[in-house]
Amino acid sequence: MQGRHPFAIVIPCHNEALTIDSVVRRFRALAPSAIIVVCDNASSDDTADRARRAGAIVLSEPRKGKGRAVKTLIERVVADAYLLVDGDDTYSADEFTRVASPILRGELDMCVGSRMHPASETEFRLLNRLGNRIFSALARWVLGLPVTDMLSGYRAFTREFALGLGEWSDGFEIETDFTVGAARLGARFGEVPVGLRPRPAGSYSKLSLIGDGLRILRRILSAMLPRSPGGRQLAIGSPAQPAVRA
Repeated sequence: MQGRHPFAIVIPCHNEALTIDSVVRRFRALAPSAIIVVCDNASSDDTADRARRAGAIVLSEPRKGKGRAVKTLIERVVADAYLLVDGDDTYSADEFTRVASPILRGELDMCVGSRMHPASETEFRLLNRLGNRIFSALARWVLGLPVTDMLSGYRAFTREFALGLGEWSDGFEIETDFTVGAARLGARFGEVPVGLRPRPAGSYSKLSLIGDGLRILRRILSAMLPRSPGGRQLAIGSPAQPAVRA
């Protein structure tokens, strides 16, 4: 994709035909100057066509895995800053300014929309909430970051931060990679409260509680291993900034 953009909204999708058009239209209405790009990740439905008709640029990643889709988006969409959001319409587009503003103002390198923040109003399934709390607590202990929502799919970050990650998981561990990367890079990290609504009828989660949970746990624990020589720090900001409150 040619050219460099100031701000890109990037949406990895696998079989989200039921919701992707409304997600694209809502973000387009609220952020008319942003480029909106959907990565169709091996969908068997008409996710790509619906996204395109709604006004998004559509890329294809035929190898299944959210991490692969996110990597394709970052590699092919060159922007100063990104807002990453899921295509299942569980996150409100109305809150994108809260998530993206600390990045666009140059205050943070990554800002996470936390569904577990004390000020958030969320509709979490019990097992998902419990698992997220456990992973987030482990991340605080292992990484030393003030993280409350390890697995949020709603986050903004700079291109420099994304390129500095180095390691990319293929699947749902990608959010964990971002958090581990923030600690390893000494990035300026913060959270803001966001809401979470249930998926609409007919939409379903692709997350495997056991399989993906074990992979996420492995990624967190891998941060305890010594880094190989040559790992770099971000040259901006200071590490582990307190969470941003909004």
